[in-house]
Amino acid sequence: MSKEGLQLELFKGEVLTTEQQEIVSREKIRLAASCKRRENECATISRMLVEAGFVEGVEFENDFKSEMIEKELRLGYDFNNSSFKTTQLIPSFRGSVDLKTKRFDSETTSLVDVDASISLQDGKLECYTVTDSFRALTPHTLRKKLKFAIESANQTLEIESARKRSMDVIIEDIKSKYVDAKIEINRYTNEITTTFKSGSSVTFKVFSSGRTSITKRRDVVTGNLDLALTMAAFNAQ
Repeated sequence: MSKEGLQLELFKGEVLTTEQQEIVSREKIRLAASCKRRENECATISRMLVEAGFVEGVEFENDFKSEMIEKELRLGYDFNNSSFKTTQLIPSFRGSVDLKTKRFDSETTSLVDVDASISLQDGKLECYTVTDSFRALTPHTLRKKLKFAIESANQTLEIESARKRSMDVIIEDIKSKYVDAKIEINRYTNEITTTFKSGSSVTFKVFSSGRTSITKRRDVVTGNLDLALTMAAFNAQ
């Protein structure tokens, strides 16, 4: 096969200049080096975690994978008119090392699984999702943080589940006693607002113990009175 024919085969019919071929080669070398660095980083993180007692598949997962993919590249520069596009088979990677933690979901009042990515920083590990900080920690300290995060999520689930049960009981009680009242529930603030036919309303907060505390009330009767009548009404209470 001629040199020209080999060139056409390599670049799927694209005709590249010698300079462009050199640019493509340098880009492939750069991408391959990037893949290797990431592969080594993931391997190092996994080793550090195992040595600290983490159980792979239970407390963390390494799903790093490198592969060759076909992709269109845009190389060169616009300022000197050397920019060009070419489709090449290049090294690529996907995946990472993630801690397996849990988070409380207030919308569903349940725990959801979370994959928290880890990065290597000067021989230590950084995992913002678990630690809520960009500070890198030793693997042993990170494992303590992971356990604490999961325990906290479980505690929050217990508290909020109890609160939800209390709110559900209170809501059913309101519905049975005040059939014409409009009920609004704010799960974010844990408040219930009951508005009556008159327009008067009361808003109260529900605690996990079932205790309630009024946070706002609106009385349309006294609310529409002038100052003198309002003071007289309050004095008569």
